[in-house]
Amino acid sequence: MVRERPLHRKNGLLLATMIRQGYTLRSLAKAAGVHYLTIWRIVNREHRPNGTTAARIAELLQCPPERLGLQVWGPPPPTAPPSSDASAP
Repeated sequence: MVRERPLHRKNGLLLATMIRQGYTLRSLAKAAGVHYLTIWRIVNREHRPNGTTAARIAELLQCPPERLGLQVWGPPPPTAPPSSDASAP
């Protein structure tokens, strides 16, 4: 039997942003490349995403991870190194 979790324990910022932008748990998970239960666990605060997953979710929702209430674990996602221009002096 599945027990509903109280709303005050959910990540309301993430959930509201998902709904406002037309995402469901499954559609956001598919777009982010993770299992839908991962998104469910993040919304229910049973899981903290790593930096890469948080960055993908934030990019899809067009919002910084901190504003979505995501508590990230691990190192931040790698950033692209600055491009070096061979013609520069």
